[in-house]
Amino acid sequence: MKRISALFLVFAMLFAIIPFAALAEEVAPTIDEALNVTDGTLKFTAKDWEVVCEEPDDVTESDSEEPAGRVYARSTNHDGESSSQIKLVADVKAGDILTYEAKSSSEEFFDGLDVSVDGESVAVISGETDWETYFYIFEDEGTYVITWKYIKDDSYDEGDDCACLDNIYLGENTFELENIDYTESIVLVPGFTAVINVAPVPAFAPLGNVTFTSNNEEVATVDEQGTVTAVAVGDTTISVFVEDLALTKEVTVSVADPKTGHAFLIYNEGDEEAVYGLYDVEMHTGLTKEKVAFEDFLQTYMMDTMFGPMEVVENVNAAEYLDGNVYMYTDTGRFVVVNAETYEIVTEVGNLETGEDLQTEYAVTEMAFDYDTYTMYAICYSNTQDVPPTLASVDLETGELTEIADFGFYTMELAANKGMLYTVDTDGMLYSVTPEGETTAIGLLDLATSYLQT
Repeated sequence: MKRISALFLVFAMLFAIIPFAALAEEVAPTIDEALNVTDGTLKFTAKDWEVVCEEPDDVTESDSEEPAGRVYARSTNHDGESSSQIKLVADVKAGDILTYEAKSSSEEFFDGLDVSVDGESVAVISGETDWETYFYIFEDEGTYVITWKYIKDDSYDEGDDCACLDNIYLGENTFELENIDYTESIVLVPGFTAVINVAPVPAFAPLGNVTFTSNNEEVATVDEQGTVTAVAVGDTTISVFVEDLALTKEVTVSVADPKTGHAFLIYNEGDEEAVYGLYDVEMHTGLTKEKVAFEDFLQTYMMDTMFGPMEVVENVNAAEYLDGNVYMYTDTGRFVVVNAETYEIVTEVGNLETGEDLQTEYAVTEMAFDYDTYTMYAICYSNTQDVPPTLASVDLETGELTEIADFGFYTMELAANKGMLYTVDTDGMLYSVTPEGETTAIGLLDLATSYLQT
């Protein structure tokens, strides 16, 4: 009986242990374990995020540095206008660093992961991205609230419609500097300055002490912050020494003869007031200095409005430089030619008081001069119909427009080179245009068009 009792006890113990062992193996990692780096102890609060445990076969090549079976957190708000959030509240010291790995599979620009520190967005990860390391360095000591929020709108669904987070670290910046990125060459003219930019590699490693030395101060000098000042025409190098790496890099500096051109600039930046004027442009550096404002050439006129008669100042719609003069059309239809050296008016066609000789059929929005054919071309929009513009040639004496051909699309840009014209439509398609107005699509530019003229 004792032997039977003993055997029964042994079997009972075995059956009791096996389920608990199996159960222990099936316990899923917590959200904290999924988000922390190995041995990390950060505590998170999560809303609508789940823990993902990848099987070895699910690990992609991009995850090759991770152990098979990567564990991470993934957002779960896939439907409708919604958001899911992970929050971390932590005490940090000045200079501490936050690093994390993240990826996104979403509708670019509309759905994505927004990372914020104390409510201020510091990173947005959207579209189809692979695992990448991001960082944020805290300048001041204090208690901070850090959030990772996947935000989804109620329009289209693309990809897996989620964001993924892993390997979050917050603490002392102990990452080692491996190399630097730096400004390799500078072109200046005497009296102008430029800054040598030096960045650590990896980007979140401390840069340490960097010193700059000019190898010919008669050509260019450099200060402790890396600001180079051009002294005289010639060539030299600036040595950049990175103390932590015992590494020296050379920056080539060319100081050129000043060559100044003239440009009329017409632009409107956001909600700021439009700026119109004649500028000197240093051709090597692109630096500009306003010489005279367009207001000196513009006139005022009375306009009937719902508030009664109102005095209005005309604007310049288009301008182009040629042989020492600048040719321009105003929004009232006046044609004005200004000497680019003296800024005196050479020609004025059109009278605002009487309405005589004004270009009223079209609004000229852009001009370009082709030196091969010695022809000034213009983009002209109808003042009476909402239709694509017309290509026209310009009489340089009178401003009279001669129609060449109608564009089949809307455009604001025009350039001329060696007998051929070029333009870009509002979708970013680049076209070549023959002097007869025949257009050929070249390709789609990865740029948005804007009303900018020089």
